Amino acid sequence: MMIIPSGETLSSNIISEFKFENNVLDTAGNNNGTATDITYGVGLVGSSAIFNGTTSQVSFGDANTLNGIVDCTVSFLAKRTVNMIGKVSAFDYGTYISWGNFQLSGTTGSFYWTPNDTTQFRLAEMNNKFVLNEWQHVIIRRTYNPNENISGFSNGILTHSANSGGTAPKQSTAPFLIGNGYIGNWLGEIENFRIWNIALSNEQCLDIAAQELAGIDINP
Repeated sequence: MMIIPSGETLSSNIISEFKFENNVLDTAGNNNGTATDITYGVGLVGSSAIFNGTTSQVSFGDANTLNGIVDCTVSFLAKRTVNMIGKVSAFDYGTYISWGNFQLSGTTGSFYWTPNDTTQFRLAEMNNKFVLNEWQHVIIRRTYNPNENISGFSNGILTHSANSGGTAPKQSTAPFLIGNGYIGNWLGEIENFRIWNIALSNEQCLDIAAQELAGIDINP
């Protein structure tokens, strides 16, 4: 498990970054996306991608730079704009093959992780709901030594951390999808979607969330 000290420059550890500044370009790597039925709006830091809940998605195909990564972190700002029934997926990468699937329960606002098996792993309890029409910062941190451990952060606060039962990461040819996945399509907005090739520390997660919720771009 590699967690770098709080305060060090983290930009070099971002391997893909989608700011959604009226495009789906990867501003940190070479995984430029392909947008389907995406529109753009005014986000919290800059622009945001708006997903319609049915056909909207961003795909960047077989993202080779992600294959085989063990310790990693995904962070993004998200806002749900209507109440949803059931669960929807904010992102998905090679479900049951390489990484997993992040889901939000529309009825409770709690969020879940489905790792490389069939078990749903709850990351946020009922008192950490996604609030309707409010931006919230989400971080999913994965470590693997010798078992997969997933930690979930809501607005920088660690809400849950436990061994998920997921298997070791494998090579995958499945696309990385934002706004679509194993269960449903995202309905709402997403901004500043980043993938890190390290496990961020709790202090770094809190600092990143605080800055972005204040409208500060951590990687301008």
